[in-house]
Amino acid sequence: MKRLLHLLSVSVSFLSTLWPKTEGIHRDRFALPHELAPLVTNTLDGQNLLLGISHFGGIYRVQSTPQRRELGNVLIEAPTGGGKGLLAVCQCAITGGE
Repeated sequence: MKRLLHLLSVSVSFLSTLWPKTEGIHRDRFALPHELAPLVTNTLDGQNLLLGISHFGGIYRVQSTPQRRELGNVLIEAPTGGGKGLLAVCQCAITGGE
């Protein structure tokens, strides 16, 4: 059921881009669901960088490819005791890093 809702959300997102809203002062925006669809999976297999959880329980992740072996940089901002160090340890354990 969650996968069906995710597919519906991506479809509606894609269709909404066919009728753009009037432009204001700013053009910045958050990514739309259809733009994030290639990053969503239900499992973490291989070397992945966990980015977050989707509204329907999917996992946003980035995988390394032969053309792009480095996964990139991530900014983690939190107050003292917010779990930044724990997140780094978890990412290393998930991706199989050292």
